[in-house]
Amino acid sequence: MNFYESFVKQTEEKYPQIKKASVWNAIFSGIIEAEGIENGISLINKFRRELGISDVDKKEDISTRIDSFIRNVKNHGYLPQQLYFAVKRFHRWYSLNRSASLSAQAEMIYELYETYRLFDLEEQYPAARTRFFLETVFYNSTQRFKDVLRELVRKQRHRKISKDESLKLINALHFEFELDEKETYFITRLGYPHLKPSDTAALLSIKSEIAVQPNLVVQLQDDDGNIFTIRNPINPKEISKLHQLYLEANLNVNFRPEHHFLVAISDRGFIIGGAFYYRSDEDTVHMEKIVVSNRYRRKGISEGLMNELFSRIKSENIKFVTTGFFRPEYFYRFGFKIERKYSGLVKEL
Repeated sequence: MNFYESFVKQTEEKYPQIKKASVWNAIFSGIIEAEGIENGISLINKFRRELGISDVDKKEDISTRIDSFIRNVKNHGYLPQQLYFAVKRFHRWYSLNRSASLSAQAEMIYELYETYRLFDLEEQYPAARTRFFLETVFYNSTQRFKDVLRELVRKQRHRKISKDESLKLINALHFEFELDEKETYFITRLGYPHLKPSDTAALLSIKSEIAVQPNLVVQLQDDDGNIFTIRNPINPKEISKLHQLYLEANLNVNFRPEHHFLVAISDRGFIIGGAFYYRSDEDTVHMEKIVVSNRYRRKGISEGLMNELFSRIKSENIKFVTTGFFRPEYFYRFGFKIERKYSGLVKEL
């Protein structure tokens, strides 16, 4: 069956407006979307062979567009329909609002991610988030910066890089390039999807003696309006200070190599609280005891620690958080409950 005669020509006669040359990219994308990359490319190549033996007008131009489309898919990967329309919608909005603040742009990114269900797309297309940021907020960045992101997209697309390795590479971009304000703001949000547009956050530029992961610092306010930050400890001394807080609160704890830590830091640089946890299985994190210095209790510090912990582990595709049956009334406030297959309490994220 001749693809041009049976489909393209009849469609052009019915909808003359699609005779623009650029419509071919939409047609080729539709084929890929319907048939998948491998079968879609095969069909497009079959169409090119038919063009070669036909008397269709401008067949050289169409063949050139086929070559360009296939080359782009090979070099950069296919841009799925959901992602394509999300990118186009961002640029339509931004062209009308060039002076939009960074938080407004982040809000639009967040909204489009929800509207086009790009989180769901990540299951099949792990490069979705990086590609979305590359085609939108990093669109006008330097070529060298974009080339590094494109290489990351390639590795993610072929599943040659883990999520942890991706995060390390993104963190390296933060420190290896002289980023402007916009790039600094969005490179942090590329690596940490749980950050809201209004959140004040940055990557810590200190080499940690213990941390393997990049160190995200989130700034919050307590109930009295005082600033405090939440991050991972940067050296064993800070873990020792956290342990001392537990002892002062008469909480007997044992830190082990598999534990991960979050600490709350006052505006004067003192550790005023913290929590520790470990990954018990693929879908679950077990949280041990949380502590806040007596002087800083009842100010919302523990709530900030708990919510930041939930946000971070949820972004790692963790589905459940368990904890022991210690002060259950406190944990009930955060959605923990009793279930018969767990010995303590459990929260579904």
